[in-house]
Amino acid sequence: MFEGVTITADNVDKGTIAEALIYYGQVHVVVSRGGLQIIAKSFGHENLIELIDAGNLAIAFEQSNYAVHTISAPFRTHDFGLISLAATVDGRKIRQPLDEIEEMFEREFGKSSETRRFARDIAGRVSISRAMEDILVATRKDVLDTDYMTRACAAWLRVMVPEYEIPKLFAVDVADTGKGFVFVSGLDFEEINKFYHRRISPEHSSVTDSYLLAHIVSVRKELNFSANTSTDIWLGPGNAAMLKEKTKSLLERTDKSSKDIRIFHEVEFEGRTFREAINSGERTIDDLVAFLRLEDTRRFKTWLISQHNESVLIQEFHRSLFEKAGWMQRLPVKAGKLVVFAGLGAVIDAQIGSMGLATVASTALGMGSDMLVGASDEFLLSKIKKGWKPNQFVEGSAQKFLDGGSDAS
Repeated sequence: MFEGVTITADNVDKGTIAEALIYYGQVHVVVSRGGLQIIAKSFGHENLIELIDAGNLAIAFEQSNYAVHTISAPFRTHDFGLISLAATVDGRKIRQPLDEIEEMFEREFGKSSETRRFARDIAGRVSISRAMEDILVATRKDVLDTDYMTRACAAWLRVMVPEYEIPKLFAVDVADTGKGFVFVSGLDFEEINKFYHRRISPEHSSVTDSYLLAHIVSVRKELNFSANTSTDIWLGPGNAAMLKEKTKSLLERTDKSSKDIRIFHEVEFEGRTFREAINSGERTIDDLVAFLRLEDTRRFKTWLISQHNESVLIQEFHRSLFEKAGWMQRLPVKAGKLVVFAGLGAVIDAQIGSMGLATVASTALGMGSDMLVGASDEFLLSKIKKGWKPNQFVEGSAQKFLDGGSDAS
């Protein structure tokens, strides 16, 4: 108990570190440029070196930071990436951590031999936290989870801007256009910032769609920390609220998916399961691989992936979703502006059910910019062509696979 704690970059201030140093055997602090500057200025040269050398404090320095890149033309889209300092203001190249730390300290404390010694002492005692591309990949999946995004953004707002009244039908819908992510919500950012800036200076930050997405990637990074350390983790209140929703969402999704599959097998296959078919030896792995190659299987898996996380599989399967024809034909083939969909949003949502406004908007953006339709969009192609239904998989190849028919694969 209280062996160690990790303080993440969003929660670095001298009081938090001081309290952790009192209660924990070792305090790990993960900082970027700004955080290291705060620690150096707050604790001073001799105190900081003493704490590190005594084993009370360990500092991990992030040379590369996870960031949100936003483009406003032709539409406002976002993506995630890494940024790092390549050179100083006066043109000196950053080749190693010492170069960056020395440049930072010189701006804070002035150029002197003491400053250079301070920078060398710190550079020799910090570990370098390496950026991971896997975190960016995972974040891109996180933002497409409507349920998680809605709950996480609402949780952050309740903690950080409690005066703001979240809309009753609030939802965050994010979709990948292939050229960035569309973020659609009913949030009034102007109203939010009226309250937010009462406590946080506009020079520090303002709440925008990009800012909320930046916290999503931060939470994913912190989730990675928690999986790779045996220490407690101290987060800022906003990120802590988001992380709770993420872990809750992971558990709920796992439980729901297992239940959905079990009920689906009971209703559609009279309780027979693919697991039992393989484990019993009735079907071989060769049979499975051949079955996964089938066009119907691939289309069914694409259809499954396209369903919202909160949807109930058996209900979606029995919905007359695919019979509601006509909406796609009424949309322009070359959709020029996102506002077209904003105006038709309620009508579209009513007709297509599980596909949200952001999904439709991103599809329109793809059409408008002549983007190629990839394998992940096969479900949309199926809807347009109206030539395939998921029951074709269930009543055909899947039934034959479970029945042991010779042509199942």
